Amino acid sequence: MRSVVLSVFVAVLAACGPGAEEAFAPESGTQKSAISITAEDQIVTRMPSSSGATLGYSEYLPPGYLTSTERYPTIIHLNGMGELGRATTQSELYTITTKHGALKHIRESATWKTYFGQKKAMVFAPQGYDNYSPEELRPFIQFIVANYRVDPTRLYLTGLSMGGWGTWRYARLYGNELAAIAPIATNIGAPGDTLTLLDGAAVWAANSFNERGANISWLLSFTKLYGQNSAINPPASEVDSTNTYLFDKTTKAWTSQAGLIGTGTAVARIVNFKGEGHFGWSETYSQQSFWNWMFAQQRGGTPTPTQYTLTVNSGSGDGSYASGTQVTITADAPASGYVFDKWTGATVTSATSATTTLTMPAAATTVTATYKLATAPTYVLTVNSGSGDGSYASGTQVTITADAPASGYVFDKWTGATVTSATSATTTLTMPAAATTVTATYKLASTGGVSITTENEVIGRLATTTGAPFPYAEYLPPGYLTSPTTTYPVVLHLHDSGESGSTSTEAQLVEVVSRYGPLNLIRTSATWKTYFGQQQAMVFAPRSTGGTWDAAQLDTLVSFLSTHYRVDPKRIYVAGRTIGGHGAWSYGYSFGDRVAALAAIGSNLGGPGPALTKLANVPVWMVDGWVTSSTWTGQHSWLRGLTKVYGWDQYLTFDNPAAALTYVFNATTKTWSTQAGAYATGTSPIRFTVYPQGADFATPTYENAAFWDWMFAQQRP
Repeated sequence: MRSVVLSVFVAVLAACGPGAEEAFAPESGTQKSAISITAEDQIVTRMPSSSGATLGYSEYLPPGYLTSTERYPTIIHLNGMGELGRATTQSELYTITTKHGALKHIRESATWKTYFGQKKAMVFAPQGYDNYSPEELRPFIQFIVANYRVDPTRLYLTGLSMGGWGTWRYARLYGNELAAIAPIATNIGAPGDTLTLLDGAAVWAANSFNERGANISWLLSFTKLYGQNSAINPPASEVDSTNTYLFDKTTKAWTSQAGLIGTGTAVARIVNFKGEGHFGWSETYSQQSFWNWMFAQQRGGTPTPTQYTLTVNSGSGDGSYASGTQVTITADAPASGYVFDKWTGATVTSATSATTTLTMPAAATTVTATYKLATAPTYVLTVNSGSGDGSYASGTQVTITADAPASGYVFDKWTGATVTSATSATTTLTMPAAATTVTATYKLASTGGVSITTENEVIGRLATTTGAPFPYAEYLPPGYLTSPTTTYPVVLHLHDSGESGSTSTEAQLVEVVSRYGPLNLIRTSATWKTYFGQQQAMVFAPRSTGGTWDAAQLDTLVSFLSTHYRVDPKRIYVAGRTIGGHGAWSYGYSFGDRVAALAAIGSNLGGPGPALTKLANVPVWMVDGWVTSSTWTGQHSWLRGLTKVYGWDQYLTFDNPAAALTYVFNATTKTWSTQAGAYATGTSPIRFTVYPQGADFATPTYENAAFWDWMFAQQRP
């Protein structure tokens, strides 16, 4: 062991944190949890939507947790910046939160799992959203303490990289609740103030020799607690060796030893691993001596939170409570001839309920039960889809009126209670001596030759029956018939020239327009049918009589569909194949301000030349097979008309790709980049997927769920 000269080593980063708040204190004895805890000795991953926590997290509870009432040492583990974000699935969250630390060991090694089980340790690893700030971590850690049996004297916080910085910052404000902290590979320094709330806690820091500065600055703020105002200054020669520096609070001195040292009574230690990279967490977390050191740390207990006095006038529930406590209060029984009226003086859950709850604020509070003269009893009338709700005495004549029906529907009748005229939208009800509910119901109206009676199936409609400018086949999603106020996204799919012609029967119409495209998927695949149903998508496929599509007639069809179906005007999508792709382009050129997204899957006729201003800021996805490196193809001309809108007036040229390749346009920089395959992510307004010459480009596009996900994600402002 050798002495170490102490000197100021680094300049620290100034920062301001939030003011200290009251500490949490778990209740003693049996603890009730707001979440369902049914597993132990395994990793469980919980999304915020299911747990009620502010962050998603994974947990490990030791064997015996479910059958005991004891409290357990608890590790809160914070990962690095690369793990920040918002996982959208439980599987993704599991992968992120078990990437490092104790949960990684438990996941990968039966030996480590046995070790943590024998230590009776609980482990929690949240996924942070920003940078593991105290504001982000505080409600999560309070949630863990409130819902799991945490030993308040053995709460440990550790983190790596960004999580190491988060560990220091949290300890700066709430260190009096922690038994030990272990910040690893921290690369942002301390604000410089003394870490007074860490008095009584132990610290293990670790980093590469090159990254020692940030942790050393934090340790200086820590050792100021014990009168040591100089930082350690390891010599540069130690870059090629691993050394541990240990601080003795009695002597107020630092000493060092070679290697990673996990024994001894030092209140603080820092391990400088040899090398100059950003590392240290695997080297630390893989050492059982590190975990033995952590589990050996224990503090006197979590401070009791400040208590505030609640005074309940004319009721029960008085007492002293911590801020945030849910207190049940009950009004005294009213005097003869009176009834309870309401609570005054403080905010309660239900001011008009004699028994309710109050969330204790951080101040003395008074709440008072008030009373009023008793009157004849009243009963609640609930009018669903109509007006007339209220509380009424028995025998009162109440006028009720149905809400105006949604487009395509008419009022049908009243159900649920006896009314004067069940088939009149406005009628009266004699209030019974009981709470009552009455509901206005509606039915589909037959308008303009379109009788809508089928959903979740593909059917055909002839123009001679509907009065539409084209015959068309349709698919309406499940629930359409029973959801009169819901509007739906629309996919308008245009066929190629081979499907043009006259239509004599609905069956012939359906067969022709569903040879490919979305209706083909719905008719031939239960999986795809379920997909479009879950997207709540309406799909319409008209049939043209000639070889091309007329934009004005298509717009008349869009207006017809918007009149007779519940179309969401912000989510109209137009797609087409070859001649249908040209039709989609033509419609976008003239009426693009009605479109949320456009997909041209092949187009063998060129554009008119001017900029496609109607399609400004409308996402467009072009798909085609490579033909030539020249610029005369139909897609090239349409593409140039579209890029003119964004100030890029050139032809895009490219070689025949070996496999599908997507060209992505950046409207800000006016540059193109490429991505392998049919690239569906990002917010580019223009993307062009090119398949090798002669390859089928339509089928893989239609059968690509990412293509449809991209389409349904688009919406007009």
